[in-house]
Amino acid sequence: MPKVRLSRREAERGLLPRVCALTGVPTEDVKTHKFWWMPSWVYVTLVAGLLPYVIIALVTRKSMTVELPLIRGKHAHWLVRQLFALLGVLGTLVLFFVGVVLSMDTRNGGQKEQLGLILMAGGGILFLVVLFGAVIFNATAIRPVEITDSHITLTGVHEDFVRELEEERERDEEEYEEQVRDRRAKKQRERELNGDAADDDHRPPRARRSRRED
Repeated sequence: MPKVRLSRREAERGLLPRVCALTGVPTEDVKTHKFWWMPSWVYVTLVAGLLPYVIIALVTRKSMTVELPLIRGKHAHWLVRQLFALLGVLGTLVLFFVGVVLSMDTRNGGQKEQLGLILMAGGGILFLVVLFGAVIFNATAIRPVEITDSHITLTGVHEDFVRELEEERERDEEEYEEQVRDRRAKKQRERELNGDAADDDHRPPRARRSRRED
């Protein structure tokens, strides 16, 4: 899947091409989403227990808010996945709990006990379905593969979005370099006219998005 690396400035200020990151079509709609990420090795600490895992996860996880261009119909992109996982887990717990309660009732020829066992089995099947669906949903979602203090790397974005971003960066860099050349030429003319150095306190203009800031 295509990946894109964004600086924090690009992500949080929405300095991104007006192209839907999911579909690649032009759009002016923007969805603000906060991404969370932690190193994959943190999951290994589960073998030491839930508490060490939670502590290490809280210490190592990083977040970044991204102003991501998305068409209006895709604004629920992450919400749908979260609801699927939440409702799936709740449904699994309800089925399993009710099944356990009914399986303990041996009256009426054990009919409730049999129903309870069926519900427990259904809860197990539902859990597998939810787990499989969550894996698929996660694989098709825009998600971070790395977050640092200065950058975020996203995967699952459309290739047209990546291409437009690269082209926009190139145009912005060219514009920056042209502005720098113009400023230097202006200073040179001032030196020739005044016979002394121009004011060096004026710094060259900064590009809207520049590799010098990344």
